[in-house]
Amino acid sequence: MKWRSIVPSFAVFALSTGLVAPFGLAQGVLHSQAIDCKKASATAELNVCAQQDASAADRKLNQTYQRLTARLKGSKKLEQLITAQLAWIKYRDTACAFERWDGGTGATYSYLYCIARVTQNRTKDLQNSLDNY
Repeated sequence: MKWRSIVPSFAVFALSTGLVAPFGLAQGVLHSQAIDCKKASATAELNVCAQQDASAADRKLNQTYQRLTARLKGSKKLEQLITAQLAWIKYRDTACAFERWDGGTGATYSYLYCIARVTQNRTKDLQNSLDNY
């Protein structure tokens, strides 16, 4: 299985959103401009904001996952977590590919929005596990 990432990730289990890398071109175009994501309306702006949200969600997921793996170190639960996380990555990628609009200017945004939303939900699940162990 190949791991794609836009940000450096920890260890072998790169949990980053990964598939947002191809959409980084819009950010490069708008890099010198400050974007107010609350007021964004142009497609390129929306894509940059969605990419920022997906990246932020990914960073938080990775932080939570690292804390949970550290807490579970040496237990059978760690192996189960790793297996579950790998399955979740496959689910996220497949679900967001399904939710992505077919063509048009909203395709990138719809995909990145899904990545951010699903990643935020997974982070909540991992945080709940962390709180319980």
